[in-house]
Amino acid sequence: MSDNYEKPRTEEYGDALGNLTLTSGATLNVIGPKGKVGLVRDIVADVQTSINATTVPEVAVGISSADASYGRFRLGTSASAGYGTGAHRASQKLTGPNNGLNPQTLSDFAGHVSLATAKIPADTAFTIATTAASSAGAARIKVIIDWF
Repeated sequence: MSDNYEKPRTEEYGDALGNLTLTSGATLNVIGPKGKVGLVRDIVADVQTSINATTVPEVAVGISSADASYGRFRLGTSASAGYGTGAHRASQKLTGPNNGLNPQTLSDFAGHVSLATAKIPADTAFTIATTAASSAGAARIKVIIDWF
């Protein structure tokens, strides 16, 4: 299979999750288009209810609900300093150039943003999961993946 990084197939995931209650977390099991490898390009959180938790709420894309191998967006700087209501986009938190192929990370606090950190293998299931505890709040989540 030849990777075509100039014309990827872009897909968005998360609408099926609806309005996530971050207190219990949610998991969406996904598999990409046949024969294609993927890169997480962005994670968007439309926070409906301000986030305040006992752990920092996050959206993780990985091989299981407890993994963030492919992407992560932590929704606040600490458990008690979560994002307020409104739209929050992982890619807008990043600084510096991006040629589209390099991993993009921001560690202004531990694990804040990680995009395109590893390729999602072709024909392999993966998860999009939210994690939090206590009265975390609610957000609509969208994960954007380019498939090659």
